[in-house]
Parts: sequence; C-alpha cells; structure tokens
Amino acid sequence: MSCPTNETLERLALGFLDDERDVRKHTDACAECAKTLSHMRTGHEALTAAAKRVKLPSLAPRRPLSRPHVWAIAAGLLVVVGLVFVTPHHSPEPPAPPGIAPGTVAAVEKDGLAAAKGELRGPAREVNLLNSVDGDPVGATLPATGLASRNRGLYDSTGVTLGGKRPMPEPKPAPPDKPFTGLPGDMTFKNPGVNPTTDTAKEATSTFALDVDTASYTLARKYLREGNVPPADAIRVEEFVNYFRYHDEAPPVGTFAIRLEAAPSPYDESMHLLRVGIRAKDLKAKERKDVVLTLLIDVSGSMASGGRLELVKKSVRFLLEKLRPTDKIAVCTFTTYARKLLDATPVSEKEKILAAVDPLTPQNSTNVKEGLEVAYKAASDAFDAKLTNRVMLFSDGVANTGDTVPESMLDAISRDAARGIFLTVMGVGMGNFNDKILETLANKGNGNYAYIDTFDEAKKAFGERLLGTLDIVAIDAKLQAEFDPATVATFRLVGYENRHVANQDFRNDKVDAGEVGPGHQVTALYEIRLKPDTKGRLVTVRIRFKEPGTNEMIEDQQSISAAQVLPKLKDASPSFRLASAVMQFAEVLRGSPRAKEVSLERVADEAKFAAREMDRQADADEFLELVKIARDLKLGRRD
Repeated sequence: MSCPTNETLERLALGFLDDERDVRKHTDACAECAKTLSHMRTGHEALTAAAKRVKLPSLAPRRPLSRPHVWAIAAGLLVVVGLVFVTPHHSPEPPAPPGIAPGTVAAVEKDGLAAAKGELRGPAREVNLLNSVDGDPVGATLPATGLASRNRGLYDSTGVTLGGKRPMPEPKPAPPDKPFTGLPGDMTFKNPGVNPTTDTAKEATSTFALDVDTASYTLARKYLREGNVPPADAIRVEEFVNYFRYHDEAPPVGTFAIRLEAAPSPYDESMHLLRVGIRAKDLKAKERKDVVLTLLIDVSGSMASGGRLELVKKSVRFLLEKLRPTDKIAVCTFTTYARKLLDATPVSEKEKILAAVDPLTPQNSTNVKEGLEVAYKAASDAFDAKLTNRVMLFSDGVANTGDTVPESMLDAISRDAARGIFLTVMGVGMGNFNDKILETLANKGNGNYAYIDTFDEAKKAFGERLLGTLDIVAIDAKLQAEFDPATVATFRLVGYENRHVANQDFRNDKVDAGEVGPGHQVTALYEIRLKPDTKGRLVTVRIRFKEPGTNEMIEDQQSISAAQVLPKLKDASPSFRLASAVMQFAEVLRGSPRAKEVSLERVADEAKFAAREMDRQADADEFLELVKIARDLKLGRRD
C-alpha cells in the first residue's frame, strides 16, 4: 500500500483505527512512517498528561447550549491540543473543511463566551461535545484539529471531562470485526461432557436443576442451514429436546404435572428409555403481573456483522406490540462504555421507547461488565416488588473490554436474582459468538437463554412464548430420580451435564437451581438397563421448588413400575418418539459414544411418523430438514 495519511497514522496512534492490520504491516516496512507514528504516540502521551492538569469550568447541565457556547467550548479544548501533532510527513495533508478559518481558537472562561486566537495544524476531525454531568452528547458536532473521537466524546483523546463527576478511563482500541464468510470462527463454547452410565448398586440417585433453555438447538440450526457442522461443544441435548412442544397436559391443580413413560431404547433393544415429562401450569395473559423490563442492548462493533443489531431492533419493536400499555421499558446500551438511554417508561409511550432504540448503531468494543452494572442499576431504580422485574440482554457475548464477566459480577447478578430481578439472555450473531458467557449469565440470573437466528424465532420468543419468557412459576427447581436397585441395574441421564446438582443437595434450599415459567415443558431422558424378569417400582421422580411470592418450598413426586413399561418403541406416545428422535440427533452431533451406531435415516423415519401426530407440524418438518442436512454432511451411520 502507499504511505498512509497523517490522519490514518494518528488514528492508529490513538487506537481508533477500525482495521489496523494493513497499516501496521506498512509501518513495519516503512522507516519514515514508523518514525512518524512513534512521534505521534509520544505527542499523545504528552497531551494526555497535560490535559489532566488543565482545569476547565463545568457546564450547566440543564442549560441548553447556544451556537456561541458550543464554539467557545470546542475552541478552548483546541488550545490544549493545537501544537501537539505538528509532525512533518511525506504524504499530503488533507485540506481543512470549508468554512473553518485556520488559526481560530477560543478559550473558555467562566461563562463560556470568551475567544482568543492561536495557530492550529493537522487534519480536521469531528468531536461530540459532552454533557458535563453524565457524558451524554448535547447534540453538537464540531470540527477539531488533532482529535480522534469516533463519536466517543472528548474524553477519548484527552482524558478530561467537562466538569464530569469522574475521570474517564483511557480508551482501548476496538478489535476489527471479522465478517462472516460461511465458516464461523472465534465461537466460544464450553464442552459439558457426556454423563456416564451409573451402576445402581453404587449410586441409585440422579439430581439436576431444571432447565428450559433452547439456545443450543437454534444455534445448531443456523450452522446446519449454512452448510456447516456445529461444533460438538455447542450441543446440549436437553436444549434440543426442550425446544419442542409435547402432548403433556397442564396440571389440574398445583404448579407441575409429572408424566413418566418407558419403552425400549432406540440405541439397543436390551436397554430402555425413560422419558420424564414436566409441564408447568398455564397462566392467562390477564393473570400475569405487569413487568418492568430493562433492555440491555449490545451496540459494539461486532453487532454490525450479519445485521445483528438490526435484528435486535426489529425484535424489540415486535416485543412492544405484545406487551401491555401498563408494562414499563427502560433502555441501556453498552459498547466500550455503557449508558442508560431511557428510564423505565410505560409501553403506552411506545414512540418514546422506539426513539431510544431505533437510532442505535454498532461501534467500538464490548464491555459486558459495565453494561450489566448500568442495566442492573436502572432495574434497581425502577424496582417494584409488586411487579415482575427483569433485565433482558441482547448480545453476541463478544466481551473484549474490561473484565469480561468477573466472579464478583456473577455474584452480584445472583444476589439481584434472589431479590427479584431476573435475567433473560437473547443471543444473536454467528462468526464471533460467545455461548459460554451468555449461558453462564442466564444461569446466574435465574433466567432463560435463547438464541435468535431469525426474526421468526424472535416472534416465537416474544409471541407464543412471551408469558414463559417474562414470568416465573417456580424458582430453584430441582429434579431427582431415585432408581430401585432391585429392578434397575444401570442408568444414564442424557443431557443436563452442566446442570448437575449433588444428590445430597436436593433438599438444600440454599443451592441455586433452575427457574420455570408458566406453560413451560421440561423433558428429561434416562437410558436404563432393567434386571431380568423384574417386577415392582423402577423409579420415583421428585420435583422440589420455591413458589414465587411466598418462597414456600414445595415437593411433588411420581413413580413408574415395571408393569407400565411398553414392549416396543412404536407403542410409545408421539411425544416419546419425537423426543427420542431429537435426542439421537443431538447425540450424533455431539459425537456421543452411545451414538456411534445411530442411523440418521432411522432418526428421520421415527421423527416423520411421530410428527404426524404432533400439534406443531412446522417445528417437526424443520427438524426433519435439519436431519437431512446432517445426513448430507455425512454425519451418523450410513445404512
């Protein structure tokens, strides 16, 4: 490449260049450009030190700024930076914009109206003036010399706020966003492993936290539809199985209904599969409490890729149509720094909410920690114990500024969840997505985790699943299966590896578990080996949970005997057969040792027949589509 301009080198020196790779490569090879870059960095360090010693008067935050005020403030700052970047260079200097007289500077006095003259050199740039109290833009954009703002404000290059209450930290450069090219990269997952087969003579009990997340399924769907095999680490079997709706009836009374069904295993007819179907009670829309919802929207540079931020804005607009006029929405955003854009506002003032969301554009780095701090502060300010209080995070989880998610932050989220501020996580994006961070946040925030790959998926989350997304009927819900060693030789829980709870903690009510919303369905599958000619009870399944509002601990149970085991898989219910097919598919995708002999052709056939009897034909047809794609990618055994 040819030698870059002073402006480009200056942006590199300040850390505000979007893509540094080509420029850095050039400066490594060009001694003159390297010398200029070094001079600029030295000047910037001197500028920062000098700026910290400058005492500028505060601006009155409630007093609107007239044009003379704006020019006076900007010119006063230019006094500080005027002579720093007087650097000879062999590439031509870009001309100053029309209407800006060279050499004009203003100094700020107490009333912000005095002017003086001086000499400025360097390329013209734009800076945003900030409100002196909270750093918000006051609506004026001015040309300046030697400043690189990138819409972050004057503190980015000087370290000084105009009468602000706290000094702003030194800026950190935003890493260049990597465009999606068809092969996802920089995707972060945590391998949960595969549960082992357990001998009931040694341990007859299995305990885990109930989970209604679905992100793993929709994320894998996006991989497959784009012709890629999802990473094995991204597959959580329970999230595949729980994506689907089954024919489990709501409880006539109480919070949960438990359904147990057993039939021969699709892996090995000498084994059996036990399906535990949990169905939470329904709520009518009019029965739910009003919600105070704090939206936390990631507006970092990575949210530009693949239209992520535009999908979020479209989803928020749809959500507003489904909420009540009396519900309230607050809006916060985060990039390198976090901001509260809107206090909790009734949905009846929808245009005011949209005015905060619609103009959002991606920029800079991702400071998840600061974003969560600002959002939870906003949620605390608007907290109402009589209502449902929730933070809803939209993000790709690419944390690259500040502490990503320190343990202290997770502890704070857990404490807020305990007092009634829950967290819903909506993941978006492909190419540099951090599933590990987002799942961890949802678990700590007593909330659910979904992945929005399309607007249709957003409509499911905020349409038919809205009550389950917003409300909760059970807190810290745990399930324990106690097998009878006299009838069951071995068992294996399929999935829920990262939701394990120690058996002795089933009745320890201080242990965090899972949250379940109204109408939610939770399915767990166990592979079991029965003893020959067995008779009597096989297993007793118990659920223990805290009732919202009263905090009363409630425990329910259900048992199944050997006489209730079905002789053939085809005799099982459509719900059992569909769950079995979905489980096998997920086991193939994650490379489970038990799935080596699974044929995707057989999985497709099982799902096809079960789907005919299911209510949600579209979801079943979509599943068949994904199985066929995986088969074409040569996954699973070939018959």
